[in-house]
Amino acid sequence: MVDAARLAEELNIYVTEAGSLYTDEMPEGFVLEQLAAQGDMIPEGESVPVVVSLGLDRILIPDVLGKTYDEAFEIFDSLPFKTSIEEINDDKAPVFTVAKQEPPGDTYAEYGASLTIYISIGPLSAETEVPDVREMTESEAKRALTDANLLLGDVNYMESPNIPEGRVISQTVPPGREVQSHTAVGVMISRGPASPSAATGTPAPTETPAPTETPTPAPTETPAPTPEPTPEPPPPEETNEVVWPLIIALPFKPEGLTKIEYQLIKISADGQWIEASGEAEVSEFPIVINVKGTGRARYDFYIRYDGAYRLQSTENIDFGDGN
Repeated sequence: MVDAARLAEELNIYVTEAGSLYTDEMPEGFVLEQLAAQGDMIPEGESVPVVVSLGLDRILIPDVLGKTYDEAFEIFDSLPFKTSIEEINDDKAPVFTVAKQEPPGDTYAEYGASLTIYISIGPLSAETEVPDVREMTESEAKRALTDANLLLGDVNYMESPNIPEGRVISQTVPPGREVQSHTAVGVMISRGPASPSAATGTPAPTETPAPTETPTPAPTETPAPTPEPTPEPPPPEETNEVVWPLIIALPFKPEGLTKIEYQLIKISADGQWIEASGEAEVSEFPIVINVKGTGRARYDFYIRYDGAYRLQSTENIDFGDGN
């Protein structure tokens, strides 16, 4: 169109846009048709009406199968589609990844077309077998539970003379038990031995020191041995965790329910687990749940209705902004 206008100006005539069309015959912005035939004589200063191409009226749909919810959302956020998210049970796609999309990827759709992205919430089967995560590290346990469509629950710590520091001592659900998918399994992690003597494998002395050779007048008059001082506990580990008040609204209020059973799922680079769960009256919303962490994390808020937990809202938090 710019070249046509420049050429017309050199001939002392003008180009005016009489219309525009979507077409695959000519790239966007080029003259598709002129309403005065080539070779026609027109007076100087007159205009030549033209029709301009708008380019293709369809756009390629990206293939996001296997990508996470965040990755798929970021891709489609900048495209001219009406994109909706649905949950689906899937036996193969990992939880919180794209299991299906309609229309499929690498096909074309019109501008403004409606697309649906289906996010896996695990297999349809209501039960899965709990893996044995004992003696794993915390990150290994998270990975094993995630692979089994389970969540890492509460993580607690205690001293152990037998299990190396940082390894799982026990789990709240026994290995091999069949439980409902997305059940939270808590773990107890070893802090190592309780004292330096235990760490070296040398047991702390428990016997009363033998009496000296000096004659003792009577057993009752023997002074009680001075107890050994109790070792001071190690100072608490420093953390950079930030507490963040997360405001949870209830955009969808199921009819007939006055009390909501909920779960708040945390998803970060370390894995995913239940950050908080409980019940709240519908009238109490919005509620505030204090979460803490470092780096970036996503929090998905689920409520239970019709016999299943369903996603209500998603909040991305950069804990670095809270410093």
